[in-house]
Amino acid sequence: MHDLSLNQETNSICSNGCRIAKCMKEYFIYKRSYRSAINSMLLAKCLDQKLWESSLFLLKQLPGIGIVTAKALKTAGVDSFESLATADARKLESATGRNYPFGNQIKESLSSLPPKIDIQIEDAGNKQGKSTITVTLSRQSQAVRSSKQNYVDMIVG
Repeated sequence: MHDLSLNQETNSICSNGCRIAKCMKEYFIYKRSYRSAINSMLLAKCLDQKLWESSLFLLKQLPGIGIVTAKALKTAGVDSFESLATADARKLESATGRNYPFGNQIKESLSSLPPKIDIQIEDAGNKQGKSTITVTLSRQSQAVRSSKQNYVDMIVG
């Protein structure tokens, strides 16, 4: 956006909307309305990133990638973090019209994202009509030090 006041209002709306959505999440968890809590968490995440989850330009979340670069990468077939990780750095530079070492820098910026987490749920047996479920969380990659603080919400209900 080129209008500074509109940009400031957008930031304010997203910031306040994120806080309201997090409050809604807490309320819905208290009321045991888990579907609504999940939707509130998704809304808070999208407002925090200023990007809808179903957006075609998810790569805009990375530093150094704006809408023009995200469109160029999408045109080249790079439209997800997975496809970016496997793409050749020189192909990225060619697609975006940027010079070396832009491709390497963008690929390195993937390390600022939180690592993927593998969740396994096993039914550990049935005792007196109640099931016990074991949840195992395991990091698939090593955590990289980042200035960003990441968190995860898990709702079981």
